[in-house]
Amino acid sequence: MKAVGLSVTSAPAGTAVIGLASASVDSVTPPTSVILQKVGTDNVALANLGALHDDGADGDATASDGTYSLRTTVFENSPGMVRYRIAAAFPGGGQAILSDMFSVAITGTATGIEITSPSGGAYLNTSVITVSGKVGDPAAQVTLNGIAAVLSGTAFNASVPLNEGPNTITAVAANSGGSTTTNSILVTLDTTAPKVEIYSPAANGGTSAGNVTVSGMVNDIVVGTVNPQQASVTVNGIAAEVVNRSFVARNVPLNVGANTVQAIATDRAGNRATTSATVTRLATSGGLTLVSGNNQRGHATGQLAEPLVVR
Repeated sequence: MKAVGLSVTSAPAGTAVIGLASASVDSVTPPTSVILQKVGTDNVALANLGALHDDGADGDATASDGTYSLRTTVFENSPGMVRYRIAAAFPGGGQAILSDMFSVAITGTATGIEITSPSGGAYLNTSVITVSGKVGDPAAQVTLNGIAAVLSGTAFNASVPLNEGPNTITAVAANSGGSTTTNSILVTLDTTAPKVEIYSPAANGGTSAGNVTVSGMVNDIVVGTVNPQQASVTVNGIAAEVVNRSFVARNVPLNVGANTVQAIATDRAGNRATTSATVTRLATSGGLTLVSGNNQRGHATGQLAEPLVVR
């Protein structure tokens, strides 16, 4: 390849500039593709920016003349050098032929803006939160959902109120060079605690066993069912399995006498709910004792692999 380059050699930060990438491919066999690539300092392609044309389209002046062209947009938020190259592939496969590097100088003041906290997709249980982030231009005027942020160097923060449910938080930087940069995240305010109930063992029941399996229901205001991603449950500090709005905590130890079995449910926003039941461990050796067969699973109307054996 020869006569490779981009018509734009410099562009201000935060401003989109249209340039024409072109390459003259001197080959008897036409290439199967000619691609403009953005390249990192380690000479590894960061992105394919589009295919160059030799069909008179997208900036190509003359079809089938061996000169491939592509209109492309140069837009960077930070000053510095941006490197490009062109990669041509030919029939039969094999390694692509790479052009020499060519660069565009990004000038002026950085213009990027980023929200770093909270993270996008977060579930929160506080109606007013502190939103923080960083901005490229320390002289920029930054607002968050229209609320003026406090800047310290390139860091900013502001207190932003939320409504119950999904909320879009948009940071806007009015940069000193006259450009505007934005960044948005989606968070959800959830102030409703989950519901949790213990089904087994029954409240005020008794057993001579040294531990019990505690099961019950956990529910929350979510789309779809409740699984470990939506809520967690512990029973007397033991983590329970949560599946399809049900929980099971195995081998919860009991002391002789009355025991409080407490289930604590926590949703992904941090809201908590508790419920408890009193279970008495009998000192006598009389009564029924589980031997084997408990906690099996199977299909409805089907037969379990083992019998339930008690003594």
